[in-house]
Amino acid sequence: MTDNLGLSPERFSSVAPGVRRFYSNISDSNFAALKPDQRKQSLLDTKLALLRKGFPVTFQDFGEIRNPKYTALTNPTFNKIPFFSSDLTGKGGVYMLKNNITKKFYIGQSGNLKKRFNDYLRIKRLQDNPSAIHKALLKFGYNNFSLTILEFCDDKPSRLLKERFYITVFNPQFNIRDDFKDFTIKIPY
Repeated sequence: MTDNLGLSPERFSSVAPGVRRFYSNISDSNFAALKPDQRKQSLLDTKLALLRKGFPVTFQDFGEIRNPKYTALTNPTFNKIPFFSSDLTGKGGVYMLKNNITKKFYIGQSGNLKKRFNDYLRIKRLQDNPSAIHKALLKFGYNNFSLTILEFCDDKPSRLLKERFYITVFNPQFNIRDDFKDFTIKIPY
């Protein structure tokens, strides 16, 4: 059994106090009531704890993911995963595209990560649907972006909650929707 972070109860208890405090505040609906400096510190603690914990998969060069021999750099608890691996086929989750030059990034979710990443690699699609991340990919090129799968998660309600969580914590520059700034989200246990 796992909680909403996608971690087993044993692993969740080992996550830094900032993450547990953040989730406790959200589940108690107290996060919105925190003073701005307390909220900022809680978000910073959570962000640092997540970065220390590591994420399942990171592809340092998004432009190389079509190369069948290109493998992801992974958290020590995971094996190397090639992009074309069955581990990614039809798998859902939350991901981050980061511009390695400007350090700006985008957080999104998909029920089929492999298909979503392949969609990003289709220039015509990027040109037809110009969002901030699409414009950046076209301007800077794929080789200047890294791709990180923040968390694997197959059911849509959990993906949406987790996407919202990561957007709240990391405050990505390419995500432009304001509805994610609502700090009263409730994460059920």
